[in-house]
Amino acid sequence: MPVRSRPARPRGKAAVPGRGAAAGKPPATTGDAIESGAAGAGTSSPPVAAPAAGVNAGTTMSRADQRRQEEELARARRKSASWGRFALIGSGIVVLVVGVVLLIVVLAQQGQPAALAEVYQAPSGYNQHLPVGTVIPYAYNPPSSGPHYPSPADWGNYPQGVATSTWVHNLEHGGIVLLYQCPTTCAGLQQQLDRIYNQIPNDAKFSERKIVVTPYANLDHLIRLQAWGWTAPLDKVDSKAINAFYQEHVDKGPEQIP
Repeated sequence: MPVRSRPARPRGKAAVPGRGAAAGKPPATTGDAIESGAAGAGTSSPPVAAPAAGVNAGTTMSRADQRRQEEELARARRKSASWGRFALIGSGIVVLVVGVVLLIVVLAQQGQPAALAEVYQAPSGYNQHLPVGTVIPYAYNPPSSGPHYPSPADWGNYPQGVATSTWVHNLEHGGIVLLYQCPTTCAGLQQQLDRIYNQIPNDAKFSERKIVVTPYANLDHLIRLQAWGWTAPLDKVDSKAINAFYQEHVDKGPEQIP
């Protein structure tokens, strides 16, 4: 009887259907496995790509825009602050100009003499001399002409007063008489008038200060300026007005005597 030999068993484990290769399919070669693995990897888990250049550029532009906006806001704030300073300076200049104009107007008004309401009174009594003490009636009160005493007063300031018929003779000689009435006490007013008297210039013809300053009772204004045939009232002490009247009428009396 012949002896049967057993087939040799292959070493290693037999391939289990369903693992590695599909059942009924021959196992893939090494090259197929590489291709299959590469394909499987590309399908299930793609590799992470590097950030595109456009993404980084977009981020950079966004920050640049933000910086530009901040710079524009800062410029706008600086411009607004500059306009505010300009407006403040402009307002200050306007106020200063207005103040200077007002000051000039006030000073100009103070520097201008008061408008003199000069009144012409037809003169009379030229060269009519009456004894001292004679009561002489006059056409005007206070008089600007008329009969008078034989001698005039010396030019000057007389706080104690000068008789009316004496200073009318001064008018005849082309002099000016300043009459005043003290409102309460005379001290302050007389000091002002004394300063004005000392500022009156000498006349051009005789180099004399041809003015008499004297109080006068029952005067209708604070001051009256008298010349031969002229009178002008003043309600305040105005050196410019007084000087203007003096310059206008001095040496224009009927007698040209110092």
